[in-house]
Amino acid sequence: MVVVVVVVVVVVVVVVVVVVVVVVVVVVVVVVVVVVVVVVVVVVVVVVVVVVVVVVVVVVVVVVVVVVVVVVV
Repeated sequence: MVVVVVVVVVVVVVVVVVVVVVVVVVVVVVVVVVVVVVVVVVVVVVVVVVVVVVVVVVVVVVVVVVVVVVVVV
């Protein structure tokens, strides 16, 4: 009887430890995925902002050059 109780306790402890480890691994994976998604979103936003700024600067330069050429001619 004592052996059966010890075996049951050991099995329950092992199952609890395995469940806790699996939960911790899942939480870590979810956190890593969220961090990666946030980093990707930030990088995409930065790239979009840089592209918009470059396009605006190019348009302004082209407009200034066209105005100068029209005024000079």
